[in-house]
Amino acid sequence: MQLAAESIIEVGRELIEQQASLGRGSFLAWIEAEFSMSQRTAYNFMAVHKKFGNKVATVASLPPTALYALAAPSTPDSIREELVAKMATSWQTASPRRPLSPLAAQSERYSE
Repeated sequence: MQLAAESIIEVGRELIEQQASLGRGSFLAWIEAEFSMSQRTAYNFMAVHKKFGNKVATVASLPPTALYALAAPSTPDSIREELVAKMATSWQTASPRRPLSPLAAQSERYSE
């Protein structure tokens, strides 16, 4: 999932830059001609970049559909901010796998 989120955010950034250089009317024609991408997909990517461009590490584990839903204008900012804060907290407090107890380690050796 991490690669998908990072790619969506990066492509969204590039689409925003391209839209600024082409203008709104030319941008939609360019998307269809160059990417065979729907307008909706392009705007989803752009919205994800706008909302999460500086939070890639935090939202990297989310599937694309969750990113699109969270970045949608209809999603309240409070919901989005709460989820991102919870994800950032859980990401920071995640610990590597705890060492096995001596009994569990012994059991694991015998099962190999």
